[in-house]
Amino acid sequence: MSGEGKFFTTLGADVETIIPGGIKFDSATSVYLTDAAGNAVYAIGTTVPGDVAGYAKGCLFVDTDVADGTTGLYVNVGTTASADFDAVSDA
Repeated sequence: MSGEGKFFTTLGADVETIIPGGIKFDSATSVYLTDAAGNAVYAIGTTVPGDVAGYAKGCLFVDTDVADGTTGLYVNVGTTASADFDAVSDA
């Protein structure tokens, strides 16, 4: 990920990178916040990522291409080496 347009702020004990306007992670995803190791912590896109590296455990992903009445919020319950996003629901 390019360092262009990034700025740093302290969030808790780690330095996080906030990326105004986001940067493309792949063709369907933009990353807006990363952890100190460069893994995505908050991302938005049209396709929920599959079993890929680069998303921190606990990363929130917002799917902008879902049907009305369907949740678009997902959380990585996998690892940074192998993401596994589960839908977040109120149930």
